Amino acid sequence: GPYSAPRLQFTVPLNHRDDIRVVAAPLRISESGVLASAVNFQGTNFAADTTAATYRFDSYRATWRRTISESAEWVVKAGLTGKIRDAEITLRSGSSVASRSDTGFVPLLHFFAQRNLSERSRLIFDADGLASSQGRAFDLSLRAAHDLRPGLSGFIGLRLLDGGADNDSIYNFARFHYITAGFTFKGL
Repeated sequence: GPYSAPRLQFTVPLNHRDDIRVVAAPLRISESGVLASAVNFQGTNFAADTTAATYRFDSYRATWRRTISESAEWVVKAGLTGKIRDAEITLRSGSSVASRSDTGFVPLLHFFAQRNLSERSRLIFDADGLASSQGRAFDLSLRAAHDLRPGLSGFIGLRLLDGGADNDSIYNFARFHYITAGFTFKGL
């Protein structure tokens, strides 16, 4: 790394307390290196040689959330997120290629808190997450936002993506740390 990971988010208000948020967050990482020893992956043997790996973890989410507290200083929301994760790991070395893909639904809890610092600036904490005996999924972000003009703000912050599964068919955990920056458009 470092790697770039685009993220597109749309939020639609349903009424003065509820909104729906839709997120598309694809993640693809490709690297190559020399394996320290022979590896058997998905029934294919890879010698201790130069091997290319591709890790794909695409996340698509829909969140319903409700404003539970709102004042001049704070906005707090909570809700539920349905996540579709589409993941794949591929190894390539010479003529050997093996891949493992997994697509599934993950229910998550959602929490959002915004601390208004001034009329134009705010701190935002945004979280989707849940853990169970079979695995966990967390997407946490903390960012500072500032209105550049009416309907347009910029933000910069930190994001942590953590999770994985441990069950009869798969064992995979990953943790990614991000510096995140972008723009928010309102009223399109």
